[in-house]
Amino acid sequence: MSRPNATDLELAMTAMPEDFYTSIHWASEATEAEVEEDEVMEEEDLEEGGAVVNNLSRFFSQNTQVTKVEDALHPATKNKLDLGALRLTEGFPSRPGYGTRGAKVELTANYVELLPPSNMTLHRYDIQISPAAAGKKHFRIVLLLLEAPEFAPQQGNIATDFRSTLVSKTRLPQDEILVEIPYRAEGEDEPTSRATFTSLGESLGDKQELTQALNIFLNHYARSANNLVTIGSTKSFSLHNNAARGDIGSGLEIIRGFFSSVRVATCRILVNINVSHGAFYHAAPLPALMSSYGVYNTAMLERFLKLLRIQTTHLPEKRNKANEVIPRVKTIFGRVLQDPKLPLVNCGNRANPMYLPAEVCVVLPGQPSRSKLDGSQAQQMIRHAIRKPWENAASIVGEGVQTIGLDETTNVLLRSFGLKIVPGLIKVPGRILFGPKVMYKGNKTAAPRFGSWNMMDIKFNVGASLTKWSYLMVSLPGAPDSFDQQSLAAVMHEFHQALGKIGVNAAQPFAGQRIQLQHPDDPALGTTLQRAAGALGLLFIILPRANIPLYKRIKTLADRTYGTHTICSVGSKLAKDRGRDQYMANVALKFNLKLGGINQVVENKNLGIIDQDKTMVVGIDVTHPSPGSFANAPSVSAMENVDDLTEMLKSRFSLWKTKGRHAALPENILVYRDGVSGGQYDMVLSQELPQLRRACEQTYPASDTKKGLPRFTIIICGKRHKTRFYPTTEQDCDRSGNTKPGTVVDRGVTEARNWDFFLQAHAALQGTARPCHYYIVHDEIFRQIYAKSIPAPFQSTADIVEDITHNMCYLFGRATKAVSLCPPAYYADLAYHEKLKDTMFYI
Repeated sequence: MSRPNATDLELAMTAMPEDFYTSIHWASEATEAEVEEDEVMEEEDLEEGGAVVNNLSRFFSQNTQVTKVEDALHPATKNKLDLGALRLTEGFPSRPGYGTRGAKVELTANYVELLPPSNMTLHRYDIQISPAAAGKKHFRIVLLLLEAPEFAPQQGNIATDFRSTLVSKTRLPQDEILVEIPYRAEGEDEPTSRATFTSLGESLGDKQELTQALNIFLNHYARSANNLVTIGSTKSFSLHNNAARGDIGSGLEIIRGFFSSVRVATCRILVNINVSHGAFYHAAPLPALMSSYGVYNTAMLERFLKLLRIQTTHLPEKRNKANEVIPRVKTIFGRVLQDPKLPLVNCGNRANPMYLPAEVCVVLPGQPSRSKLDGSQAQQMIRHAIRKPWENAASIVGEGVQTIGLDETTNVLLRSFGLKIVPGLIKVPGRILFGPKVMYKGNKTAAPRFGSWNMMDIKFNVGASLTKWSYLMVSLPGAPDSFDQQSLAAVMHEFHQALGKIGVNAAQPFAGQRIQLQHPDDPALGTTLQRAAGALGLLFIILPRANIPLYKRIKTLADRTYGTHTICSVGSKLAKDRGRDQYMANVALKFNLKLGGINQVVENKNLGIIDQDKTMVVGIDVTHPSPGSFANAPSVSAMENVDDLTEMLKSRFSLWKTKGRHAALPENILVYRDGVSGGQYDMVLSQELPQLRRACEQTYPASDTKKGLPRFTIIICGKRHKTRFYPTTEQDCDRSGNTKPGTVVDRGVTEARNWDFFLQAHAALQGTARPCHYYIVHDEIFRQIYAKSIPAPFQSTADIVEDITHNMCYLFGRATKAVSLCPPAYYADLAYHEKLKDTMFYI
């Protein structure tokens, strides 16, 4: 390993009240010139040595009075926030203050506080392996490196990600360390290769580099412990017999583990810990696993067992050679096989096969399944994973802290590095926002309770008309029909009456049909939908069961290929007498919505600037494939940006004028962007915002652009985070034991410099509620409009943004409840045909 000229990073503190000199320096107010000057100073102060982050206590206060620090930081920046162009180096707007609206509550968050020693210094080194290795071999080589004599004096001082980075609490003694590693493959008597290790020191930055170094430290324990297995770099699972697990069928089991990740909050370092569940192969004799899989099709069995690691039980010593082929036999090395008819398995590879009877193979524990779960397995997975919020919180404190390596009795590195954990989960202040009044036809209101309401004796705000429609009952082999022709006609007559009762002006449906399909991909389905597209405005489809492949194919053909409206219902649900009126009302929501009606609105005062009819709300999303999706599934891999936003937005401007009946283009464009990871925020500003501006330059008159119109605000919506909140008192929880709908948290687990907040607008029906994380990456609307005064009852623009976002969650037309994700982003997830796109907007 080598280390070029480097030294302990000395990060300058900006002027702050003396009591708060231990707060993180990037939360203070600094001009761009000051930031650039700090960066130059860091480079000039570099001396010879490893790349380091020095004196962590200067970055983060060990003072637990976080709220006091946050309140002190807010006035320090507030006076400058009236400047609409104010930006930090990253280009994100700084926080305009903390929200004040709503009933105050104290919550517990799934974080523990990590306390570094006051004199802690971390050195980072790169690991280079030659010749290159990958996968398990790479991991094994790094593990052998740490056991090499050259690193014996450093034991207890180093941690690694077992890939390319090593973190040390002390400076390594030499400029370069080359270590030869004798690596032996299975069955080899001599080393097959020699590995040479080199490392190059690299200058660490501030927050991001520090977080990465501490995450490496955290992950080192899980990856090096014999009784743990990891998925990725953040999830750890115990292999102890007492670990919570359950069978989910077809050779797989579910194991409860824990997610962990270090993150920075105001004046402290936190570790986010959450319960996580993974699907693993059963650790068992291979024949038992094959029997449990239950499918003896050779190709399917091969896919199921591919890359599975096994241990052989037939050899007293390693005598197998890589290219040895064993025929179907009854005995092997004197051992009588119990079932000679079982297939042989290739324990080598295609180039160098090594065939063994399945009976002499045992599946090693801790091997996660990479394939997509089938319907039954998914249901079993959900059944095991759904737990009460307090059960998950107890598991985190009881098992989680130890599993991820934050217990100093099991993780010796914790003591060696001098890191300590504040016992228990942290407490954070929260607020419960009050829901808006939901308005229907004739100004009738529905009062939401626990985030939901009913439509008894209420009609849609604007009912749609439907003249040509029909229904189709789909049959599949092995799935009995829910109706005969006569009973189906009777139910559809009842449904037609229900549509009229709730406000849809629908004509009598044309006589329905029954279609017999042999499988979901039966070509007869496409023919039927193509015929319907030319003759009907909507086709109501009754499915034999909740068949996901069939439903997906119907929607793909109808929405994207032929451009016809379809609504699907499961026959068994429609056939139930009990609660059928409510079920039909729920289906009617989709009818009215797809036909261009408006199901519900909220009081105008609850939408702020949107009510002034000068603001367009835009939702943008990308679709991520699930594990095991087909290779050609629509997806975004490394890049998560959306191409061709310019033309998309220009088409929305056209609709703004025609459908919206506006004489002028919108002055404000409020964007809710979903599907972006935390590392891609800059991409939204550098690649997507210019596309949106280009659309405006090509559409808006010069008189508007000269005035700086339109103004853009972009809010990132995140649901893939692991932050959870738990109520601390009985009166602050809902019926499921979760925090109440409308819960918002913008301090305690956030950074003072960032403008972000967590909002749980919905009521979780089961499990632990997951709030949506909203992060404002660009703001020209709220700071300019409210630069001089904040309208009552709000006290800051933070209040205004939180309130608008929360109230819009009550406008998702397909439900009589608040939804977890702000509807503009929710709707953006829909794919559609050219014929449908101008009818599939709902706000």
